[in-house]
Amino acid sequence: FDFDFNLIINNSENHAPKDIRLIIKKAIDQVVPKYGYKYCEDSTRVLTIKKVDVHTCKILYSCDFALIRNCNTGKQQYIRYNKKDNNYTWEFQSNGFKNRNGKILWLKSNKYWNEFKDYYIEKKNHNTNLHKHSHSIFVESVNEMYQKKRH
Repeated sequence: FDFDFNLIINNSENHAPKDIRLIIKKAIDQVVPKYGYKYCEDSTRVLTIKKVDVHTCKILYSCDFALIRNCNTGKQQYIRYNKKDNNYTWEFQSNGFKNRNGKILWLKSNKYWNEFKDYYIEKKNHNTNLHKHSHSIFVESVNEMYQKKRH
């Protein structure tokens, strides 16, 4: 299984995206080996840690950390790592992330949350795209379930 965390960065104007990302990566890397996790992988959208079974070479657990900030416009940005250019920039979340929390609240308040969880797990377990992270599947599932139940 894996976990996804959004770490909300406050006062991000005072630091470059690269500095923020590397400070967080360094802090995580100082702690995770003590608990059997590998050092952070610096992916495009997230920092990822993995706990691997050394005998089978299978991933037991993983955790993705997205570094985000909330904008005055109500949108969110995340720190994107462009490996080709080796630079870090703030990028706006795609439209699928728009009003995600409001949609989640609507699903919960209308008693669709348990059905949603089953739907999400089914989509996640049948995902064949190795580059699609569980958080993206989660957001897709929220949008799909919301659209289906709302109309």
